[in-house]
Amino acid sequence: MALGTIDASNTAQIQIPKRSAVRTSDGLLHVVYFDSNVIKHRSSADEGATWGAAHTIRDAGVTTNTPTIGVDSTDKLHVMWHELQGGQYDTMYSTSGDGGASWGGPTVVWDGSALGYNCYYGSLAVDHADEVHIATWANGKIQYKYWTVGAGWSAAYDLSGDADPGGSQQYPQLSVYSDSTVQMAFQGDKAGWVGRMGIRTTTFTKPGGFGAITDVEFEAGFNLDEVAVLVDSNDDWWICFTTRIGGSPVVKVETSGAKTGTHSGVAIGTTRGDGTLTRDRNDNIYMIWDNASDDKKEYKRLDYAADIWGAKVDIVAAGVIGARTNMLGGNAPTDQNIPPENGTDDFGVIYQDDTDLIYNGNATWGGGGGGGGGTRTKFNRARRRPGTVC
Repeated sequence: MALGTIDASNTAQIQIPKRSAVRTSDGLLHVVYFDSNVIKHRSSADEGATWGAAHTIRDAGVTTNTPTIGVDSTDKLHVMWHELQGGQYDTMYSTSGDGGASWGGPTVVWDGSALGYNCYYGSLAVDHADEVHIATWANGKIQYKYWTVGAGWSAAYDLSGDADPGGSQQYPQLSVYSDSTVQMAFQGDKAGWVGRMGIRTTTFTKPGGFGAITDVEFEAGFNLDEVAVLVDSNDDWWICFTTRIGGSPVVKVETSGAKTGTHSGVAIGTTRGDGTLTRDRNDNIYMIWDNASDDKKEYKRLDYAADIWGAKVDIVAAGVIGARTNMLGGNAPTDQNIPPENGTDDFGVIYQDDTDLIYNGNATWGGGGGGGGGTRTKFNRARRRPGTVC
């Protein structure tokens, strides 16, 4: 995988921790982003070194943002975003069956004006039956729908849980188990923690709905945020989030199943933020984050078999990129338990510097456990705004 610029308009953005890129079975990489309120798609046939022309998914002349993408077993692309209509943000959805060259008329999944509140920061996942799951944050609650072949969109499910009156459950992130159960991690409060947001998790099963809410971590005195989740091939979940140690942001990892005893609660390092996760075909876990103190993009790799976290590696060294930047998305849809289709363990990250939206494949920075730096290829010039690994 190469390193390249996707676009150079100085206005393109993506949002952490959204899945902003996927790979189809023909080896093409596909990326979605928003550029001056237009939702766009681009693809690369050379591992991210160069990127094709932008395809417009949505240009409604209104504020649009936070797109996220999934792919099913037929290579159909599924995209969700939020759009300001009638004074409230709607949750929108569209698909492409021709590799992104054309897109269907968008569907309104949630109408914010009809509901009377905004829909923000949604997440999308495609399960192993090629059915689509969307969660969104609306009015302090997480709203959830799924799309079934032949039946269309389900009724809305409401996760209010045991939030305090006036409290909130927000920023849902989704990943899929082998039986198509969906794991959802989110930021939320609970009884006794008024005004303090922790990291929580639950499952969603069709058609039954949500399971019990489980607390991952709460800390007195500050909010936990920037949550991301993936499910590995053993059907164990991994969740990363930002907490504070000694007043400094720290990216922390929690896990279920076989690795709980040795790797649950691992603090990756200090002065970190905007973390995300991916894995390779052997379930080696890559924890990738933005170093808020010096704008490095860094990662650690957990050797799953040896049960050892490797040394921290710089993806982008300090001083290479400008001002305050954020680590963004990756390409291989490993959080859906689908290995990279080119027979390798290639994946990448997307991040923004002062001018460009950058794709950086792990072949250039030693994604297997070493290396660093690399050259870059451009998606689009980008403002400093957060985006995820997928």
